[in-house]
Amino acid sequence: MIPSIPYLITGYRTLTVCREHAAEVLNLCRAYGLIYEDFRHGKEGGISLRFPIPAATRLEALCRDRDIPMTVSGDGGLPILMRRLVRRAGLLVGILLGLLLVTVSHSVVWDIRVSGNQSVSDHAIQETLAACGFSVGTSLRGFEADKLENDVLIRDGRLAWISVNRKGTVAYVEVREKIPRPEAESDSPCDIVAAVGGVIQWVELEEGNV
Repeated sequence: MIPSIPYLITGYRTLTVCREHAAEVLNLCRAYGLIYEDFRHGKEGGISLRFPIPAATRLEALCRDRDIPMTVSGDGGLPILMRRLVRRAGLLVGILLGLLLVTVSHSVVWDIRVSGNQSVSDHAIQETLAACGFSVGTSLRGFEADKLENDVLIRDGRLAWISVNRKGTVAYVEVREKIPRPEAESDSPCDIVAAVGGVIQWVELEEGNV
């Protein structure tokens, strides 16, 4: 039987007594108000009881005074665990470092995924983001998507639009590239031929002579 929450928090100890003294121990528990759980019959008619550590200590003292043999068959709970961890400083430091790593890992960027680009490579976009202070390992505290998007558009003239959305520790970057402008028409002189006959009434000159 799994110990109850109060027993896990305060610590517990399982005590075993033989058949000859089982009734006497139960009477002591009733007389002194010692609460227990997980009553079990052991081998050869003995019993085992699980007590909170303070109650187990009291019962053990009462049994010693009455020469009642009793053995500790198990203990556990938070106080016992902490005592064992203190004895193993390396294990405790490892647990603390692990907790610190888990905490820190949720506050930094672990992956950047780019979509929507065609001629501009993912690597080039990630380099632009890094130049604007956003890359793998960047802290997410104080992250401002609007400012980052504006900085990227100012720095990279190949992009017309960008959106940076964060889901957990992954940044999803969606971009739209600028459409290349058509080549300018030649400035060389050329003939203009009308489809039908007519009279020129107005000329708007931009350069040269009519």
